Amino acid sequence: MKKILILCVSLKDSETRRETIKSQIRHLQKNILDIQIDFDFFDAVYGKNLPAEYLSFIDLRREFSGLCDHALGPSEIGCFLSHMILWQRHAQGDYAQYDRIIILEDDVIFNFNQIHEKLISLIETHPSFAFLGGHSQPSRRRIRGYTSQDQLYFNMSGPKDLYTATFAYSLTREQARIFVEKQIKRLTYIDDWKYLLQKHNTVPFYFCFEHDDEIPSSIASDRQNFMKKPNRFKKNYRKIRNDLVSRIISLFLFKKIIRLSAFIAANKNSLNTPIHDQNKD
Repeated sequence: MKKILILCVSLKDSETRRETIKSQIRHLQKNILDIQIDFDFFDAVYGKNLPAEYLSFIDLRREFSGLCDHALGPSEIGCFLSHMILWQRHAQGDYAQYDRIIILEDDVIFNFNQIHEKLISLIETHPSFAFLGGHSQPSRRRIRGYTSQDQLYFNMSGPKDLYTATFAYSLTREQARIFVEKQIKRLTYIDDWKYLLQKHNTVPFYFCFEHDDEIPSSIASDRQNFMKKPNRFKKNYRKIRNDLVSRIISLFLFKKIIRLSAFIAANKNSLNTPIHDQNKD
């Protein structure tokens, strides 16, 4: 029997969120009998409890690397350390007995639509890295790609600076090692996928988990407080550039190109609904 380990990053005192996650996990385990699904919480590092010297050292290291476009707040640093510790444990073989490792954050909502088939596909295709959720709503409308033949996942292509969030993903032991090495060489924020997934031409996206955008996030608050707002020209230039790059890449894929938002909408609505791009220009 294939084995999956789901690790949920959660602050130790987040009792309500933990109970919600455990309830969803129990439902998953009850309904999937041909995959051994193990589960554990990882007690997240609470950045605001770290000594000021630690915070300043990490942020100084980040500043020298030249990759972050803003100072890291305490919550971002806590998130960074939590995922880095899990990547390091994975890289050194702590989870070697499992066929697949899934890392979640405690504010995800399970999407049970075809989740059994998606988990089997994830094990069998064995991508080095796969998103199982993520990306802001504006990014979803701009990320282009194509669906797999069985329509279980979406192959994202194009500029990776549209990729955001760490609330649901899966990676191999080797990919975890690469991520750790990259962060040691040039420290950046934990979801700098443009840097971390630099050599990936396409990245699979399985819509297994959703995020409630209405849940307050200390990380989002940190970014709002610490990030420098780009001027209008720079912001629009980036959008235009990303769209052009996506379109150029699409010409060489010889696939039916749609947007991630269309794939997610179809996945939510029906198992059998054909996927069409509802956001055509």
